[in-house]
Amino acid sequence: LLCLNVLVDLILLGVPVFILHRIGVLPTKLYLSFTTKIINWTTPIVFTMPMILSGTKIYCNDIELLVEAKSKNSLLLANHGST
Repeated sequence: LLCLNVLVDLILLGVPVFILHRIGVLPTKLYLSFTTKIINWTTPIVFTMPMILSGTKIYCNDIELLVEAKSKNSLLLANHGST
């Protein structure tokens, strides 16, 4: 169901934006802005609910590093093999 929700969002929001850009009505800067907003809207739908419903626990060894990375919009990679 979550993926269907994303599909509907991409069809209703993404396709019109794409078409408007292709025919030259929507400038590239606005196109990139709109598509980024669409991705930022749909991505949490797919991974947030399964993590919440599964009771996943997230551990962080260095909270200062996490706060600094968040302030810089950085991507943190996890070592999934660690204990």
